[in-house]
Amino acid sequence: MAGSTAQTFTKSYAHCVDPFKPLSTHVSESSPSNTSQIITLPSIPELHDPNFLDILLPPPENVIKVPTPTAPTNALMTALREDFGNRALTENQSPAYASTLNSSLDFFSAGPAQLTGPLVHTLLSASWEKDPDLTLRLIFYLRSIHDGRGEKSDSFLHAYGWLYKHHPRTAIANLQNLVDPIIDRPAKKSKGDGVTASGKQDANENEEEWTDISSETAVADAEQDDGKKDIRLGYAHGYYKDLLNILLLAALGELTNPDSSFSVLHNDRPGYTRSKKGKAHIGASQRRSRKGQVRTHGSSMDVDTSTSPRNPAGGTYAPETPAEKKAREAKQRYDTLVSKLGSPAFRALYIAVARIFASKLAQDIGTLLRLTCSDASNLSENDKIELKFQISLAAKWAPSLGASHDRHTNIATAIASILHGQGFMSGLPAEYTPSTLSAADAETIRGYYRRWIMAPLRRYTLIPETFMSEGNWSRVVYGRVPAGSMKMHKSEFARHDNERFTEYIKDVVAGKRKIAGGTLLPHELLSEAMVVSGKLDDPIANVEKMVIESQWKALVDKVRESGTLDNCLAVCDVSGSMGFLSSRVTKNAAQQPIYPAVALSLLLAQLARPPFANTFITFSATPQLFTLDPSLDLVATAEKMGQAAWGMNTDFLAVFLDLLLPLAIKHKIKKEDMIKRLFVFSDMQFDDARLKIPPVNPGSSGHYEIQEPVLGDWITDHQRIVQAYKEAGYDVPELVYWNLGGYGTTPVLESQEGCSLIGGFSPNMLKLFMEEDEEVLRKSMEEMRLQQNEAGGSKAEAEATATSGMNPVETMMKALTKKSFDVLKVLD
Repeated sequence: MAGSTAQTFTKSYAHCVDPFKPLSTHVSESSPSNTSQIITLPSIPELHDPNFLDILLPPPENVIKVPTPTAPTNALMTALREDFGNRALTENQSPAYASTLNSSLDFFSAGPAQLTGPLVHTLLSASWEKDPDLTLRLIFYLRSIHDGRGEKSDSFLHAYGWLYKHHPRTAIANLQNLVDPIIDRPAKKSKGDGVTASGKQDANENEEEWTDISSETAVADAEQDDGKKDIRLGYAHGYYKDLLNILLLAALGELTNPDSSFSVLHNDRPGYTRSKKGKAHIGASQRRSRKGQVRTHGSSMDVDTSTSPRNPAGGTYAPETPAEKKAREAKQRYDTLVSKLGSPAFRALYIAVARIFASKLAQDIGTLLRLTCSDASNLSENDKIELKFQISLAAKWAPSLGASHDRHTNIATAIASILHGQGFMSGLPAEYTPSTLSAADAETIRGYYRRWIMAPLRRYTLIPETFMSEGNWSRVVYGRVPAGSMKMHKSEFARHDNERFTEYIKDVVAGKRKIAGGTLLPHELLSEAMVVSGKLDDPIANVEKMVIESQWKALVDKVRESGTLDNCLAVCDVSGSMGFLSSRVTKNAAQQPIYPAVALSLLLAQLARPPFANTFITFSATPQLFTLDPSLDLVATAEKMGQAAWGMNTDFLAVFLDLLLPLAIKHKIKKEDMIKRLFVFSDMQFDDARLKIPPVNPGSSGHYEIQEPVLGDWITDHQRIVQAYKEAGYDVPELVYWNLGGYGTTPVLESQEGCSLIGGFSPNMLKLFMEEDEEVLRKSMEEMRLQQNEAGGSKAEAEATATSGMNPVETMMKALTKKSFDVLKVLD
């Protein structure tokens, strides 16, 4: 490895020579035993058995699939159901369809707000009936940060909850695939190819500060210039916290409920709110005195007088003290856990989560011991770097003692018990078992888990939150801060460690250092840019602005790794139904479709090759051509777009019938010079255009005329575009309908050639249309087509993969046949 790279690592880990040493010699007066939590476990004999899944959920035996009898068909009845019965109107009364007639595709292309719990359960049930393997891929595609939609919202949890409810063996067996680094990293470009978006050579391509990691994945790579050795651990679909969220919801009985809002994951403790700085504080209605007693607003009572076992009528006698209330709630949580563990499915899920964490923590602590033991001096610098990269972020997300996940599930006790059983707690008695684990024994192994496993790994992997919580801001290694953490904490870094953090950001801007940003969603950065644009007098705003610009550049570079986009433009819906851009962005406002629409359009414009670069079309009442000024940064561009005069209408047809076609006809543009592909970023709620007809003379450049609608006429916007282009003698450009909304209509059916249907906020789907990705994906599709034919899979999908033209099913199959989904297996 180049000397500069080795020096970077040595500097980053200089303060971690012995991560096992205590950070402080202060002896705390508190004790873990003071908690009201019941930290023991009931007897779980399968906890230490690697074959727990087969014991608790045995594989089905001698399953014979009885073919479904073919129902009699009638052409007219089919037409009534699939044509007339499938007609729907957009919110603006434009003809569309209620479904693509393919439940898998309906799920794949649904807008983020569409995927509510009930709809997720309905679509997955229909999709599984048709193709179980494809449905399993859909569920993981929904979560996949790097190869899918990257949904961190409730939709993935509802999807996994459906799988766990109906196919628990499959759900639990594939849980490991959520966190394993099974997604191949793009090959590093050679020095001759290391060109940035600005056209300049990346002067820092060998600097390794783990900047490619995110809060969702624990991977990195390093390259040795001398030995040509490439350490490349890959990406994961999700991250370790997903496991704990799934387990917590299952323990509370919410995971399989399609109507659940999963409030436990979104809210603080009752009576608490969260300030703008992100710190929890007690609301005015419930404040705590210095003695720790609860005082109700407007009352002098120092005790809780609400209904309790001692106070069934809610009167004022025999009040329940705070300590008694905590003990009662702890007992309720423990009883709920014991009851849940009586279910084979939940017990298998519980054990799977515990064993996944224990296995990775054992591996990581073993690696750390190799790096810090007395023999570590015999390791070469390159060996040390390789070992350091093997340590994951499992410790960051592993349950902390007494925190929310552990408080409800005692999962830390289970993980500690497995680690002890595997010999990773030297010096402790060997006879501890789940069936005989006393409260004192549980406290001992939990304490060891925290002191000798969690703390050293968190310290060694330079997790910023560890140093932030200790107030040791000077120890935060900013080059190792994950993308999500940097986005969330940048203002705190600037406030508490201004000089050092500002110097780091300036080095990033100058190309001397790197910053993580590749896993962020474009609209998150756009909304941040809008907020910064409104901070006129805030001295921290300039630093925040540099962070946002640097992370946006990192995001663009990350997507560009997968290839290039040629001969395409974005068509961005900026109508009133999409929302509006504002410097006063709330969390809910940032989820309005306008933000991802504009952000994805900006991203595509920067990724496109000349002469299509830095340009996109907006439409509302009338279409407009928006040209980016390369000299302006994201914040300035966002400000400029926020000042644009956009109308309330959603006249999608005007882009084609009033702009592109008349322009082509007027200037006699050749067919081969027409734009080949258009990405339509919209909520798909187009205006009713049934009154528009083409001009009498196709050669004229006049606007389209008006006529009265014909009774029974049902022509969608897409059909009108096809008709107009055909009459003008042009081929219709490929249209990628990218759904950002939540209204249940679709512009085309599954069989519509020349179209794609996409849903979600992630830019990952752009990779499907990049030149360097297409050949690899075609091979994967062909392999899956052969597998489907052998297994008697879905005919529609198999036929789609055999065609050469683009259609919605083919695009879906390109996304779902990526290599990273091949490890998923249907078991029940």
